[in-house]
Amino acid sequence: MAAGIALVLLGLLAAVYQAVFAPSEEQAYSAAVSTVGSASLPQAEEPPLGAEEIQRIQLASRVRESKIPRPENSVMIELQPDCRAERERLLKSLEVNGQRAHFFPVSDLKLPPEGQPLRCYCLLSAPLDQLTEESWTKDGMFRNENEIVSPLLRYVVIDSQATRRNLDFALVDLLALSLAPEEK
Repeated sequence: MAAGIALVLLGLLAAVYQAVFAPSEEQAYSAAVSTVGSASLPQAEEPPLGAEEIQRIQLASRVRESKIPRPENSVMIELQPDCRAERERLLKSLEVNGQRAHFFPVSDLKLPPEGQPLRCYCLLSAPLDQLTEESWTKDGMFRNENEIVSPLLRYVVIDSQATRRNLDFALVDLLALSLAPEEK
C-alpha cells in the first residue's frame, strides 16, 4: 500500500513540475525555429539545387497545401451506380421477342372513377430516397408490392388525387399498366 501511495505522489510531483517549470508548446516551437534559423550554413557552402530537386520540393509543398484530400486522411465517397445503364438492362430483361412493355408519361395517366384503385408499374430514373419511399409507403402506394423487382421499377397503387400528385416527382419517368409486351 505504501508503494502505491509513493507512486501516486511521484506522479503528482511530475505533473506539477511539468506545469510549472516546463516551457509551453509555443515557447518550445519558437526556440526550435530560432535555433534552426541561426544555425543555417553560409550561402556559399550550399550546393545549388538541380531542376529535379526543385520539382520534388515544389510537388511536396503542393501536396501539403492541396485542398484535395489524400487517401490517408480522406473519407471514401460511394459513387452512385449508373442508373441509366441499370435501367436499360432492366428494360432489356423484360423484353419478350424483342418487344417491350408499353410505357407512357405520367401526364397521360387516366385515373378510374373515384374509389377504384389503379395499379401500375412506375419506372424511375434513380432509386427513391428514404424520405420519399416512407411518404409513399405511408400513403399506401406500395401496399400491393410483394417484392421489389428493382429499385428503378416499382409497383404502385394510385387510388386518390393525393397519390396521383406523388407521381409528379422528378425521379418518376414513365408508367406502365402491365409489363407484358405491347402487341403490334
